[in-house]
Amino acid sequence: MSPPTGRFVRPAAVAQADDLARIQREAWLARYGLLVPESALPPLAQSQAQWADLVAASAADAADAADAADAVAGPLVLVATEQDEVVGLLAAAPATDPDLPDRGWQEILEVAVDGAHTGHGHATRLLTAWADLSRAAGVEGGVIWVRSEDDDLRGVVKSSGFAADGAHRTLDLHGDGAITMRMVRLSCVL
Repeated sequence: MSPPTGRFVRPAAVAQADDLARIQREAWLARYGLLVPESALPPLAQSQAQWADLVAASAADAADAADAADAVAGPLVLVATEQDEVVGLLAAAPATDPDLPDRGWQEILEVAVDGAHTGHGHATRLLTAWADLSRAAGVEGGVIWVRSEDDDLRGVVKSSGFAADGAHRTLDLHGDGAITMRMVRLSCVL
């Protein structure tokens, strides 16, 4: 049996900000719903505007990098599509963790797939495309922070060449210690 056609990964377009906000919101509710009620998430319109700004910055950085021989990748937003429908996303930006080199590393800020399309390989394709594009742009490695209990996401990320590197942190979701989330960092060298 041949694999389904029409599944691609490409740079996101500003016009897809609504889809990106929807997919991220659904993913957050699936991942963190027991810890974070929907009412605690930013309004959808705010999230859509933030995605539009990030996608625009990603496109501008790509244009600037094409003009600079020593450029290292800045923000990057990719979408996974199936039959022209946006079904997944990946957002990355230069890593800022103090124990990483000042230059040449990226942090994957988000990787999410629409619930109806999980298990179709979209997350793996997004991570592979990120690695290929980042390597071509001079990125040396990448990191992603994953909730320690999120075995599904950690499994996909590990199958794409990442491994736990010993770094961890605890996020205090309300600033009062009532709800915390333990995160582990996974990294890979490109």
